[in-house]
Amino acid sequence: MGNRRAMTVRRRPDAVARTSEAYAAQAKAFIRRWGGRTTRCPALLRDLLELAGPRAALLDLGCGAGQDTRFLLARRHHAIGIDRTWALLVYARRRSRRAPLIQGDMRTLPFKPGSFGAIWGAASLIHLPKTEAARLIHALRACVPIGGLLAATVAQGRRAGFLRDGWIPGRYFARWRKAELERAVKRAGWEILTMTTVVNQERKGRWLNLIARRKRLKLTGGVSPPASITIKRYQAGGSNEVWYGGGRRDSGARTIQAGPARRRRAPRSCGR
Repeated sequence: MGNRRAMTVRRRPDAVARTSEAYAAQAKAFIRRWGGRTTRCPALLRDLLELAGPRAALLDLGCGAGQDTRFLLARRHHAIGIDRTWALLVYARRRSRRAPLIQGDMRTLPFKPGSFGAIWGAASLIHLPKTEAARLIHALRACVPIGGLLAATVAQGRRAGFLRDGWIPGRYFARWRKAELERAVKRAGWEILTMTTVVNQERKGRWLNLIARRKRLKLTGGVSPPASITIKRYQAGGSNEVWYGGGRRDSGARTIQAGPARRRRAPRSCGR
């Protein structure tokens, strides 16, 4: 081919994958700080539960060591935790054998539309580049019926990128300006109920605490939450099997669940 030089294509590192690797490598540090919490309820979560009502179905998005999932179950809510970092989920399972836990990527959520009454995202959206976070905020609408709720904590500021030092370096960390987050949430079809700045409350620094409600579209009707929540099997090649419950860890599913398993055809995913 003559003197034509070989061209190499540089791919941007996947923020979620690298963040999960950082958490896995330093899981003990994370567990020391967050894993032992079982009874303390963050102020924003308390506000969310007041709106959601008793025995609500909640998704703990980026559940980490499962501390908030355990709290919700102890208060008799129906909660499922999802996280990409297996080491944290293994610890969460040791702390609670009955907590429904899934290893998965929050950008491709495996749930049926309208599966939850509310979504709880404590410091999880910050691990996505802002364009991907905006797409996820839009996709989360399908996980709740009209009137369903979203609560999230997001670091406030301007800078975004991989942390080079500090607590658990190597994580992707995106800070949002208040007006910037407000635009993304409204464009995604949510009505903002509250958005406040808190300082050194649950975490160090300045954070935006958001509660939003899925807006009613012009078309009438909505999606009613199903009686049970389905979990899609995670497997290379795209298996379309799901489990209701599942009292074991399946090597393909990478789910940790409680209860008997029954196979069904996979429904349309709310995260895609």
